[in-house]
Amino acid sequence: MTNDAILERILLHEGGFVDHPSDRGGPTNYGITAFTLGAARSLGRSATREEVRALTRDEAKAIYQQMFIEAPGFSAIPDGPLRHVVVDDAVMSGPTVAIRNLQLALRVPADGKWGPVTQSAVVACDAARVRVDVVKARCLRYGQIVKHDDTQRAFIVGWLSRALSFL
Repeated sequence: MTNDAILERILLHEGGFVDHPSDRGGPTNYGITAFTLGAARSLGRSATREEVRALTRDEAKAIYQQMFIEAPGFSAIPDGPLRHVVVDDAVMSGPTVAIRNLQLALRVPADGKWGPVTQSAVVACDAARVRVDVVKARCLRYGQIVKHDDTQRAFIVGWLSRALSFL
């Protein structure tokens, strides 16, 4: 699976502009939050609701490519389906959490940083087993989020369905 195919699937999942009152990320467009858009554009602040609404699909795709594939090092994951689940995890929970989930699945120290130990392990791993373990970690994390913040219950079915779609 290519990075372009991964990004196309993520954009399908994320859809267009959404401003759900319980979404702790605030308004999003193509899944890009105001904070992420502000960072990507080097605004020195979160983007406004109007700036988020005006985000184009092409810019969203470029942000995902840079901030959720290239910057965290995920292009180095040789197995496409495993790269897809890790990139999707980064989109949902941030690159540090996604790296930590991957490291736990690889059974290497889970510091949330991409380095030579993680790189070597991901190249040598049983990608199918690691993918299942990343999905398990995602599901457990979503359960913990809802357990600690009942306002997030509105999203649990979608989060779990999305994670489980990788099995």
